[in-house]
Amino acid sequence: MAIIVIFALTLPGASIGINTLINPNWNLLGDINIWIVAFSQIIFSLGIGEALALTYATYLSDNKGLTDNAFFVVASNSSFEIFTAFGVFSILGYMSVTSGTPMIQLVSEGTGLIFVVFPKIFSLMGVAGHILAPLFFLAVLFAGISSAFAFFEPIISSISSKSNMSRKKLVTILSIIGCLGSLVFTCGISSYLVGIVDNFVNKFGILLLIAIQCIIFGWYYGAEKAIPVLNEKSRINVGVIWTAIIKYILPIFL
Repeated sequence: MAIIVIFALTLPGASIGINTLINPNWNLLGDINIWIVAFSQIIFSLGIGEALALTYATYLSDNKGLTDNAFFVVASNSSFEIFTAFGVFSILGYMSVTSGTPMIQLVSEGTGLIFVVFPKIFSLMGVAGHILAPLFFLAVLFAGISSAFAFFEPIISSISSKSNMSRKKLVTILSIIGCLGSLVFTCGISSYLVGIVDNFVNKFGILLLIAIQCIIFGWYYGAEKAIPVLNEKSRINVGVIWTAIIKYILPIFL
């Protein structure tokens, strides 16, 4: 990705894309849809509200700082996304200059960025592009596989700890169910279906779910009870502000 971004910055029109990236339209902050899209993106990217972080945290050793790990994951994820954005917008600026099409009309969805923008830069890189393209799309493939592991692990860990069913049997059953459910996305209207599911899950369902989780965790269980455990081995501590976010700010905002 570093090679791709550096090469993209040298393209004609890259400055147009970068100026678009670093000069946002602040008036759009009044549009609720912008907030929903931003929330759904970072929630999906970090796996918030889906028990992923909670499940993975149970595998940490006792001497690991929980809030330190959380901060590192968020900081590294966001830093990588910002870094990548400079490359993507540079490529969009180049495509806009060479095609005479406004940037906003080039691509609008994540699938467009992956399967339109990146192949464009690979075609410009010559032999290097022929090497980087397979590596890039392999990385995308493994990112999808690792995401599948992440989604599977919470339910596998939960059911296996509450029943006598072995992990191997549980993984087999869930994999078969997941495979059968995925077949619907291989038909002719798969893109349309993905759009519907994505909008329902990421722009409605998960936001509502996180708001409910905040209420249950904040009020029923008591978020303040977790503070001593979170801070015990951590250099970055949480306190009253964190509790207020969980109990009041986040559920009301969502």
